[in-house]
Amino acid sequence: MMLGIKSHKAFLRASIRRRRSQLRSNPDYRSFLAQEFEKNSKDLFSFLKEGDAVVAFLPLVHEPPIEKILLNLINRKINIFVPVVKLSRQLAWVRWVPDAPSVHNVLGIDEPVGEEYGSEIFLDADIRLMPALAVDVEGHRLGQGGGFYDTLCAAMTEQHLQSTYTVIFDEDLLDGLPYEEHDFITPAVLTPSGPRRLRS
Repeated sequence: MMLGIKSHKAFLRASIRRRRSQLRSNPDYRSFLAQEFEKNSKDLFSFLKEGDAVVAFLPLVHEPPIEKILLNLINRKINIFVPVVKLSRQLAWVRWVPDAPSVHNVLGIDEPVGEEYGSEIFLDADIRLMPALAVDVEGHRLGQGGGFYDTLCAAMTEQHLQSTYTVIFDEDLLDGLPYEEHDFITPAVLTPSGPRRLRS
């Protein structure tokens, strides 16, 4: 049974990555989606004030383009923290600013260089934006398969959940997903259409 779930998840990951690679490599379309993200998420971030903190991620070309959101928050003097990959499926967090120096991590992905913080930054942030490949209407989240966020989210309280959003494309919100007991159930998503609370 468990092997069946893992195989199903692997198939879905490959399918979604293939679709994202085909559809999201168009710069004009990415620019349009970035504008939609920015326009439809303004209310979500309106309560933040100078010095508040948001944990997010720096999207790759196949991931939802939230760069405009992050730049707007930076301009409002809100602190942005993004993940850096450590050993044993752990994440540390680095404060991000535009044009920050970066290095390749063990996965071959550029990460900013700076003072590293632990999971307390993730938990204490005013808003958390997490990446994923898909989410279903019950909140089950399909990540990249590394388990990084499942570990972090296990320490969340109900208060944390109220300000946590998984960022996906609109078509990645599905009717159902295979899931395992340790998988994080996200309470809300942020898509180009805006934030949406889920039944979970």
